[in-house]
Amino acid sequence: MLENRFRELLQDEFADRCRRNARYSLRAFARDLEVEPASLSRVLNGKQGLSAVSARTIAEKIFSSPKKQRLFVTLAEYSSVKNSRAKSRLLGALSAVGERDTEVNLSLETFKVISDWYHIAIMDLLTLENAPRDSRKIASAIGISTVEAKIAIDRLLTLGLVRKLKDGRLEKVQAVMKSPHRVPSPYLRKFHRAMIEKANASLETQAPERRTITGVTMALAKEDLERVNQMIDEFKFELLELTKSTKPKEKLYQMNIQFFDLLLKEKQ
Repeated sequence: MLENRFRELLQDEFADRCRRNARYSLRAFARDLEVEPASLSRVLNGKQGLSAVSARTIAEKIFSSPKKQRLFVTLAEYSSVKNSRAKSRLLGALSAVGERDTEVNLSLETFKVISDWYHIAIMDLLTLENAPRDSRKIASAIGISTVEAKIAIDRLLTLGLVRKLKDGRLEKVQAVMKSPHRVPSPYLRKFHRAMIEKANASLETQAPERRTITGVTMALAKEDLERVNQMIDEFKFELLELTKSTKPKEKLYQMNIQFFDLLLKEKQ
């Protein structure tokens, strides 16, 4: 929800800093943001909002991009206002900086519900030109049963990730799905395992011009691992910019990136 979006950005930033430095603490985060630790704790826990002044101070500490700074401040303001006219004004401001209906952060609980790979595939299938209109055709398009398709569609409608138009067509809520970032979870493992298996099957079932399966083996310094992960994330976001094109979409593709340790035991 937009009311919590600024808080999620703040929580993500704190989590990233903790991942980079095991000794990093809430007190250190508060020091770096120039706010009181107790106040920051209440904000992160959803017990307190942020004033516009505090939001601007924090945004300048976290984000180098003026656009991202404006986004954070506007989100913080949106979460605190009650007046419907003010909320409408702020929604317009969020649209201008590209936030409204552009990203849905999946909680682990939500991802648990839709961890079967075809849920997200169905959402993007609905964005294609001449997208299938019913569960039977959707099932046929991606190779699942009609029952699986119907149950998945009902779940997506309930979660607000898909909506039904007046003419009966299904439409994906315009959102870039973002799963919980590097969080150990059986539901995430289930999703990624299924997609890796489908990539493996494509080696036998798809002509080379329909797929790109490539890889590189490398020796790296341990301190460079985080930078590699950052580069992968940047590439994913750059690639997703293509989905914002106004060109008609005719193809539905999945991209997997595997970056893992080949050593059986971690070298001490």
